[in-house]
Amino acid sequence: MKLMTWEKRITERMRSWGEKSYNFWYAIAVYALFFYLVAAAGFAYAGWFPDWRHFPLLIIGTYIVVNILQLIIRRERPSAEKAATYKMWWKSYSCPSGHSTGAAVSATFLILAIQFPNASLTVQFAEVFIGLALLIAVSRIIVGVHYFFDIVAGLVLGTLLALGYSLFVL
Repeated sequence: MKLMTWEKRITERMRSWGEKSYNFWYAIAVYALFFYLVAAAGFAYAGWFPDWRHFPLLIIGTYIVVNILQLIIRRERPSAEKAATYKMWWKSYSCPSGHSTGAAVSATFLILAIQFPNASLTVQFAEVFIGLALLIAVSRIIVGVHYFFDIVAGLVLGTLLALGYSLFVL
């Protein structure tokens, strides 16, 4: 019980971060995942991403896994969604966060699969990819559609899915 109280306090505190910049966080929550798709396409075009066909397969597989887990766990979304301007298109559950999972799987897989010309560039892009994944995860709390543990579960799940996929395919 104390764990849920702690999570609620963290979620409320994080949600307050967006009070004055809600539109920024809303844009991150809705559109930032597209950055990974654009980046993957750019790296494939540059010849640094020879295994690019695995990326959409991994994203589709991740979507399926997240939806199955959400149906098994059935954690209701925060009630803040009702008051927020962010509205879900269809009924879905909260845990794990699909956007957090997608961001983590994208960031991890791109870091592992792209053949950067040097280590310095690898580190710089890894920082951007991971930083954006964390921003996406936090944005899901700020717009009011997830709890803290939902995004943590999504980040861990996405990282593990990408690592597992990479181990067997790359």
